[in-house]
Amino acid sequence: MTTTYTIHGHPAILKNSKRIIRRGRSHIAIMSKAAEQYRALAIAQLKIQKADKPTITEPVALTIITCIACRHGAGNMPDASNLYQFPEDLLQDAGIIENDSQVEHHDGSRRVCLCDGCPDYPCKAVKNCPYEAVNITITEVNT
Repeated sequence: MTTTYTIHGHPAILKNSKRIIRRGRSHIAIMSKAAEQYRALAIAQLKIQKADKPTITEPVALTIITCIACRHGAGNMPDASNLYQFPEDLLQDAGIIENDSQVEHHDGSRRVCLCDGCPDYPCKAVKNCPYEAVNITITEVNT
């Protein structure tokens, strides 16, 4: 079975979105306010798309296509591997998959730099580009 979900908006990246807080005598890293806002927005979108579908409990393959406002070679392009972790966590948090450890592989996952070839580049919409989205295809796999 294959299912597709889309999260609209500027994707947050967990690895680059940490803030340090003090808890007692120690310091811990938590997600940034921007990442928290993105998480809430993304979970709401995913839950609407999930509707009454049951939570997937079997191993899955993911294809994550992150359409992000960046340009190859411009210095603002996130690492492709950093674009996989947050969507996996969001799928779990939204109840679409039971646990992100079910993910067996990422076939065809990639980032799409929306600013490459854009006639309006450079524009002022880098974090407000209306075309930014994370497209996720979930395929149940037999191990």
